Formats: sequence, C-alpha cells, structure tokens
Amino acid sequence: MIWFLYCYFAVLGSVLASFADTSWGRIAAHRSLVWPLSQCDVCHSRLAPWELVPIFSFALLGGQCRRCHTRLSYRTLVFEVTGAVVPVLIMLLAGIG
Repeated sequence: MIWFLYCYFAVLGSVLASFADTSWGRIAAHRSLVWPLSQCDVCHSRLAPWELVPIFSFALLGGQCRRCHTRLSYRTLVFEVTGAVVPVLIMLLAGIG
C-alpha cells in the first residue's frame, strides 16, 4: 500500500512540475497558458496525448520531437524528475512508510 502512495505522489509531482515548467516558459514569452495547445517549439506540430506524459514520453521519443527530430531541452526532464523525487524524499524523511 505504501508503494502506491510513493508512486501516486511521484506521478503527481512530475505532472505538476511539467505544468509549472511549461507555464513558466509561456509566461516568460508572453503567450497564453491555454492556447495554442502543446506543440513542438521548432516545427509547431501539435503533441499527441501520449507525448504529454512526463518522463516517459521523453524516454520513448529519445529526447527529440517525433516529427522534426529536434533535440528537446533537458531542463524539462530535470524539472519532471525532480518533481517526482522530491515528494517521495519528503515522505521518506517524514517517516511515512
């Protein structure tokens, strides 16, 4: 049961970190948070739902755009992994589990 909690908070943390990273980039560029939908920064092709899954989509795509093969920024991956690890570390340090 405790592994379920670790997994739940790791996934939640990575999703929130991915959203925060994307929002930060869009706000800095003075773009809308809701439109256009997520797309490649180079070829502007719209991302499929499975390409929006934090960490796994980066690994499955080999760190590049599916269509134009431009290398993706590792910054996003670092944010997502950190977002997954930090909540689990907090739970472990707090003695939960």
